[in-house]
Parts: sequence; structure tokens; C-alpha cells
Amino acid sequence: MDPLVDVLVHGQDTEAAAAALAYVATNPFFGAPAGLAQLRLVATDTGATLGEGSEEVRGTTDDLLLVATGRSAGLTHLAGAGVDRLTGRFPAVAC
Repeated sequence: MDPLVDVLVHGQDTEAAAAALAYVATNPFFGAPAGLAQLRLVATDTGATLGEGSEEVRGTTDDLLLVATGRSAGLTHLAGAGVDRLTGRFPAVAC
């Protein structure tokens, strides 16, 4: 693939993911506003930030999008002071 086209297409990919995260984070259908309350999300791959909480959660847009939609699979790749609070908002899973 042409390097310029690759850069342009990748930019579109990351913008779409950041827009999806912003939409989900504010949409009560997914429960994200309550689940993400008091947290500040920072997408390490795009620089996007959401929320104004005092505890930060950092990760890729994809992992933040997973947890914002209630999928715990993204938790293992997140970092920051707010990860424990966020993890506590997911139901315990019996093994």
C-alpha cells in the first residue's frame, strides 16, 4: 500500500474509534455514563480524553471502548489510578 494512503486510512480508523468511544461514553443505553463516572479516560493511541474525574484510566481506544460497553476483556490492558475503581464496577465472574 502507498505510504501516504496508509497514513490517511489509519487516521480515519483512529478517528472512527475515538468517535465511537465518545458516543458510547455518553449513551445511557450502554450504562457507560454511570460506569465511567468519576473517571477520566485517556486514549494512549489517539490522545483523546473523556470525562473530568480525578482518577485516570489509560489505554488504547479499543480497550476503552470495550470497557465502556461493559466488556471486561479490555480491563487487563488498562493502566492508571482509576483502574481499580473501574474493575470494581464489573460483576464478579465465577470460575
